[in-house]
Amino acid sequence: MKQTRLNALMLIGMIGVLVIGSIVIVQLYRAFGADQDIWWTASTMPLKIDETKDTFELFINGKSIQDHLADGTLLINRDGNAPISSSDITIRLNNWYKIKSSILAYSLLSCFMFGACLTMLITGLIRFEKTRDKN
Repeated sequence: MKQTRLNALMLIGMIGVLVIGSIVIVQLYRAFGADQDIWWTASTMPLKIDETKDTFELFINGKSIQDHLADGTLLINRDGNAPISSSDITIRLNNWYKIKSSILAYSLLSCFMFGACLTMLITGLIRFEKTRDKN
């Protein structure tokens, strides 16, 4: 009985698929299976309306809330009709979309390396089968 040796492509492919594949699985789980509700702005530290201009807009009757605040057209019944100021409005944002996009961006290299290792493993298996058939 003649022994056949494993080729280098197959060994590198097996190790790479196991190691890098586990990294890819963890990153994909973090992106698609993780708790999305933990990325809200802290309830004890809500943002002022002016701090959310880039990510949040609120319109009332087709006019932005910032314009309403500047014109003094938002009123509240405290002791009569007093205008609402921007300090009266606080906002909590869910930052999950930013976190998810950064996780997926960092996982691109791992996915590319996993594909390369899988290709090496398949090529190594094909070469292994060809050498085994000759013997």
